[in-house]
Amino acid sequence: MPVLDGDFEAFVTNLGKYNEGMLVGEWVKLPTTEEEMQKVFERIGIGKQDEFGQPYEEWFITDYECPIYGVQKMLGEYENLDKLNYLAALIDELSLSDQEKLVAIMEAGCDEVSDIDDLINLTFNL
Repeated sequence: MPVLDGDFEAFVTNLGKYNEGMLVGEWVKLPTTEEEMQKVFERIGIGKQDEFGQPYEEWFITDYECPIYGVQKMLGEYENLDKLNYLAALIDELSLSDQEKLVAIMEAGCDEVSDIDDLINLTFNL
């Protein structure tokens, strides 16, 4: 049985549509490819024009799912997708032993880990 049961996912939302009162977004399983992320942006309307002819350019992350306790609390609405993707790739590459270490550190509440850069450094150095 795997230590990390579940996927690392982010719900990417079109900010312009959200400001218009509509929740238009999609769950993205991380890590992902640049091509798949572009398809997600197309499906949620990033790059399309609003009623005034202005393109929807901005997005944000409405929610996260992560199999590691505490990670969701450290991630914000405007995280860098490249960093999120890198973190997810590092987590995917961990051995079973390192997965157990990461879970134990996060469950213990490590004060030195407070943002995505800290999470990347911790995961990289396991």
